[in-house]
Amino acid sequence: MKSIIEWATSKFGFYVDRHYVDGRWVLKPGPIELADYHARILDHCFTPDDTGRLPYDVICWCEPAKSGKSAIAGLASEWMALHGEKNSSIVMASNKQNQAASLMFKSLTDSIEFNPHLPNVGPSKLAATFRNGNVVKAIASNSKGEAGARFSLALFDELWGYVYEDAKRLWTEFKTDPTRLNSVRFAIGYAGYVGESDLWQGLLEGGKSGEPAPELADITNDGEPACWRNGRTFVFWSHQCSNTVRI
Repeated sequence: MKSIIEWATSKFGFYVDRHYVDGRWVLKPGPIELADYHARILDHCFTPDDTGRLPYDVICWCEPAKSGKSAIAGLASEWMALHGEKNSSIVMASNKQNQAASLMFKSLTDSIEFNPHLPNVGPSKLAATFRNGNVVKAIASNSKGEAGARFSLALFDELWGYVYEDAKRLWTEFKTDPTRLNSVRFAIGYAGYVGESDLWQGLLEGGKSGEPAPELADITNDGEPACWRNGRTFVFWSHQCSNTVRI
């Protein structure tokens, strides 16, 4: 697999519609400029071993609103679609289908639209088909409709909002696909409110019951480690938003 950061920031990589120039945001489409801590966390989570296998089956990315989470999700989905196993599905799930399409999926389709080096990718309202057979699609939180889905990457937006049983079952239905080298569940959102979602809080606390990720020990949240790993689960949990974010 090609390095996710090397790809994303290159002229062939992940495009955004604006950049931070001389202290202000300017509408200027081009490859993404990542905050250092975002780049390091993405590199840590999406660098495969010598066999091509990624280090985690579950990634939880918890950060405040307006910190670039939707762009991170779009970036991860496009990288997996281009450089992951062929003829696979990348799924973007949310509480409502239109929310998935307007946030995470919109960041992907914007990148496809702005990138002059990405021909023959056909995005529609709720799906984008790549020429290697990979498909990225936005779905609603309907566990029955997506039961048994075979995927290389499944993204879940704002999992704190999954408070109803059917929505919670969607997470459960997306079990790791043993027939694929990589089959990753990636939940991204902010912390929500105490007692609002036992699913999201359980995933975050479960990750923190492991150990701090030593490679990312200097990324902190109020002086404590912000990056944790527990077996094949990774958690980044911070309520701070760096002013160096460039997305």
